[in-house]
Amino acid sequence: MRGNLRIVPLLIAVLVSLAATSQAQMQPAESAKATYARIVAQIQAGQTDVDWKALRLASVQGGLSRDVDEHTAGAKMWAALNSKNYEEALKLANQLIAYNMANTEGHYGAMIAYGQTGRQAQSEAEKAKLAAIAQSIRGSNSGASAESAWFTVSVGEEYFLLHILGMAPKQQALTYVNGRAYDVMTVTDRSDPGHQYTYWFDTQTAMDALAKSMPGDKNESP
Repeated sequence: MRGNLRIVPLLIAVLVSLAATSQAQMQPAESAKATYARIVAQIQAGQTDVDWKALRLASVQGGLSRDVDEHTAGAKMWAALNSKNYEEALKLANQLIAYNMANTEGHYGAMIAYGQTGRQAQSEAEKAKLAAIAQSIRGSNSGASAESAWFTVSVGEEYFLLHILGMAPKQQALTYVNGRAYDVMTVTDRSDPGHQYTYWFDTQTAMDALAKSMPGDKNESP
């Protein structure tokens, strides 16, 4: 499973106009970092009923996505998994998790590496975290329309959830409803490619975060 960030050309075209409005919608970075730290502490203490949606949101609004190249780190982890170097893969997976507890690739890689090295309890724990993250994306929504869209904080989360659901992406389109950004994903069922579905993802938070991270953003912390 790869959660590669795929940015459609239209997204780049609208970032400048989004940058100004995104600031009013983004939680202040320091407050977001405090929220993130509090929830991570709960997870590390063994609490299972944490607010994963709040954690995911805080990880983006706190600026974690701008500190480390998660794509490169994830690629190294997958290379280790593909070469069956599971201890190296686990080390890299745990680095991703330590950097960002909401990183789905890290938890997915750890689940596989633990499982392949006979540590089933740890593998099941990572699987449970992935299930909780997926549920925090879906909530009680169906994903069938803008009104029932699934809430994501990154494009990678869209591909993660589709993978969990057994779906293969076929087409991605960025659209706006009442000024809010949505990714409309056309997918096929991996077990039955003849069946095609359309899912809506609320991607405004990802758009806001990307606009905020653009060079020249006047609200960017030094």
